[in-house]
Amino acid sequence: MLKAKLAAVTDSRRKKVLVAKLKALKKVIALKKLLLKAPKAKKAAILKKLKAAKAKLARISRKAERISKAVGGKRSKFLKAKIYYLKKLIAKAKSPEKKKALLAKLKAIKKLVALRKALKAAPPAKKAAILAKILKARAAVKKAAARVFKIALK
Repeated sequence: MLKAKLAAVTDSRRKKVLVAKLKALKKVIALKKLLLKAPKAKKAAILKKLKAAKAKLARISRKAERISKAVGGKRSKFLKAKIYYLKKLIAKAKSPEKKKALLAKLKAIKKLVALRKALKAAPPAKKAAILAKILKARAAVKKAAARVFKIALK
């Protein structure tokens, strides 16, 4: 799963920390395997190394989460700016058709923002369902944007 995340990452800071996390995870797995095969005399030393490796993995995981939140935060700031900009456009719009299309786009973006907020607070069992709704909401935003563009060309 971590490799799939790594392949999809575009942000360099996030990629760097995920590579470190993968490396730490591999070390923990290797030490666990070594512990199973080790003689009793060496188990204490391996356990000590395993404890240190798990602590390092936990530290890197926290850092990865922090960076992911920071990177994800940029997207929500962008959406909030988009909402502000759309409200200005709606106030300026003279054509009722354009105003209606802009309102639909604004509604779609607000729904997307609400779903993203719900995703953060949702229990793990409900996250998949909310992600599916987010995909539908993104499609709705694209459709609304296309409609606004089509009307602007008239």
